[in-house]
Amino acid sequence: MIKALCFDLDLTLVNSGMIILKSFDYAFSKCLKEKRKEKLEDYLEYIGPPLKDSFMKNTNDPKKADEMIETYINYYKDIELDILTIFPTVKETLVYLKNEGYKLGLITTKYLKSATPSLKKYGLYELFDSFMTLEKQTKPKPHKEPLLMAAKEMGVKPDEVMMVGDNVVDIMCGKNAGSLTALVSWNKWSEDTKKLTHPDYYLEKMSDLIDILKEINK
Repeated sequence: MIKALCFDLDLTLVNSGMIILKSFDYAFSKCLKEKRKEKLEDYLEYIGPPLKDSFMKNTNDPKKADEMIETYINYYKDIELDILTIFPTVKETLVYLKNEGYKLGLITTKYLKSATPSLKKYGLYELFDSFMTLEKQTKPKPHKEPLLMAAKEMGVKPDEVMMVGDNVVDIMCGKNAGSLTALVSWNKWSEDTKKLTHPDYYLEKMSDLIDILKEINK
């Protein structure tokens, strides 16, 4: 029986893709001018892992990586609320799940202070029982640690959790923890991620979870 669901945030619940790409581009242009990408789509490879890991791919200097992180975060905050949108049926589905008694967890490679504005913009913040943000993690996704910690916080077993995300690291986090997994279909890389990770479920829209959970828990 599934008693709880853990969700990734960016590009799963909220459409922050353009904000992320623009912020990477700005950080590269500001801090590593000679390594700026030709087009925004070239930054897609950095979506998912912690920012430190992404920026360290382009510099051997940890201080430079920290500078890039600070630049990225500050720019992201400046443009976030003007550009951010929420994916269809996300809010209604989370409200339904909460009212049905499911525990809801957030697992993200953002810090809580960075994740909060987008959650609050669409009234999602108060729906969550657990926030497994980066400051709590020693081994981020795809490691199982964040999901195991979230399950413990919510008082459920890992095999009573479904992990919902858009990225390879999300699905592998769920699989590594022994949880069911659901991959969202609304990103350019969804089909490739599906082939790579073989999630248990593939969501055309977030509200698909309602019928899936009814079938699992009947």
